[in-house]
Amino acid sequence: MVWEAREKSPKLVLLLTPLLPAGAALSRVLCHGALGSISPFLTFYPAVVLAALLAGFPGGLLATALSAWLATYQWSAQSGASFSVTSVDRLETAVFLASGIFLSLLVEVMLRARARAEKAEVRARCAAEREQAALAIQRERNFLRQVIDAAPGNIFVLDAAGELCLVNEAMARFHGTTVKEMEGRSILEYLKGPQEITERLCGENREAIAGKIVNSEASFTDAGGRLHHFESVKSPVYEEDGSCDKLLVVSNDVTERRQAEQALKQNQELLNSIISGIPDAIYVKDTAGKYLLVNNAAERFIGKRAAELLGCCDRDVFARQEVPAILRENRVGHDPAEVELFEDTMTDAQGVRRAFLTTQGPLYDAQGNLTGSFGIARDVTEQKLAEEEFHKLNEELDKRVAERTEQLELAMKEQESFSYSVSHDLRSPLRHLNSYAAILKEEHSANISREGRELLDRICKASSKMGKLIDDLLELARTSRAPLNEESIDLSRIATISSLMLRQSDKARRVEFLIAEGIQVLGDKTLMRIVMDNLLSNAWKYTVQEKVALIEVGMELMDGQEVFYVSDNGTGFDMQYKDKLFGPFQRLHGAEFEGNGIGLATVKRAIERHGGTIWAEGEVGNGATFYFTLGREALTYPPQLRQNSAFN
Repeated sequence: MVWEAREKSPKLVLLLTPLLPAGAALSRVLCHGALGSISPFLTFYPAVVLAALLAGFPGGLLATALSAWLATYQWSAQSGASFSVTSVDRLETAVFLASGIFLSLLVEVMLRARARAEKAEVRARCAAEREQAALAIQRERNFLRQVIDAAPGNIFVLDAAGELCLVNEAMARFHGTTVKEMEGRSILEYLKGPQEITERLCGENREAIAGKIVNSEASFTDAGGRLHHFESVKSPVYEEDGSCDKLLVVSNDVTERRQAEQALKQNQELLNSIISGIPDAIYVKDTAGKYLLVNNAAERFIGKRAAELLGCCDRDVFARQEVPAILRENRVGHDPAEVELFEDTMTDAQGVRRAFLTTQGPLYDAQGNLTGSFGIARDVTEQKLAEEEFHKLNEELDKRVAERTEQLELAMKEQESFSYSVSHDLRSPLRHLNSYAAILKEEHSANISREGRELLDRICKASSKMGKLIDDLLELARTSRAPLNEESIDLSRIATISSLMLRQSDKARRVEFLIAEGIQVLGDKTLMRIVMDNLLSNAWKYTVQEKVALIEVGMELMDGQEVFYVSDNGTGFDMQYKDKLFGPFQRLHGAEFEGNGIGLATVKRAIERHGGTIWAEGEVGNGATFYFTLGREALTYPPQLRQNSAFN
């Protein structure tokens, strides 16, 4: 505390120093009785030491001198007239003076040593504080450097001359260089673009240095030649004295955001275009029932533009008689978990009553809160009218079908009656005719002339031909009305049996049959035998003029469907007459080939009973191929398909 007082007010302390010897003299007077004849300088030593402590060596000298004078004066005052200065007194005074000077000097030396120690301590403390402050500043700078380097945007500081004082890593990466390379160089070296953009940016920089915060947008090319769009904020950087000769620029690359915004805008335009082009009326409402969106179809129905409808509710748009429909639409707000589909009728802008099929549902935000509702109303007026007309036509058709069914049933009965007549009424006289002709030929041939015998032979042949025709007609009738018993059939085996029967009928002919093995189909065995017998007999008949006849049975794939075929290298036919092939009693060849035109008609009817189709391809002199399907997949594929055919 003494040292602090001396340091704060040295002159005041020096002026107060004489008070210490005075106090010592006063204490000597007050304690005279107790002290007696003890040396008068005894009470002044503490005063000298205190004065030296307070005021240093000058204060100690002053206190020593005053104390010596006061002690001598006090001593003489006590002795009275008998006072005389002896050598002892002089010695004692000299000792006091020397002691006071010594003590003052000693105290001064101690005080100065302490002052030096304290100053050294202060300097050391200041140095440590400066070092800590420097470390703190360096840490703060490193932290700030890490922060700006970690920032995704470009951050840099420019001085008034346009030189880069500070650059972050993002800025350096964008320009394909390093921070050290960029700092200290002019920003103009990195501004690549039209002159007017550069001038605008420099003008913005001057405004920022003048103390204004400037928002800027510009596009720059990176080191790879890719164009980026930036949004920048330019702020002034002030010195401690309030002056500003630098600016801070923070630039964010908004290229992806702009691209996303552009894509969103395009998608929105596309969506609006699609919604506008949809013929159904589409609308969106908020939770209060006010329109937020309507498309062109809704505008046409209501008779108002979208600008007039947005912000309005149904009560502002529709007539009072439409209130039930309005209430039905508003049910979405009461039960937002459901999407409703209902039919209703409303009056359009032209006053025409129209029917609508409407779908309504709720709309939610990302947090699941109900934000409104949507509706899609399809005008089904024409559909309703068409349905009514369709019902009328169906009723008329049902009536006609019933009538036609009755007619068909009658026709079937007549056909059955016809078949019975053919099989009994016609066969009986035909058998009698054949019998009488045979009796005449065997027993009375001697009485008949040669010409009569020839006529009798013709009668027998005609009768036989008529019998064959009757059999074919009966087979055609049975093919049409016989019940269909479907089962797994080995079509290859049926074709093989038919080929063996044909060989037995004329063993002299050279005919090569190529029949694919393992063709399993699902069908009626009797009808499929009729099909194969007729097709193979047809091929056998029209290859009679060939020295070596080839007949092939197989299966191939056409558009993923199994197609069966019977091919031959016989006479063939002209394709312009292909539509007559499968008609009853239709023949494309002359009398040189026997037949009555019933076989292929029977084949066609049998195939159609299986839900299939049949067609033929041929060329005069180059054979023919008959194709047919059964309306069902084959159960087993043959090992060799059409690709291995002998006709390829």
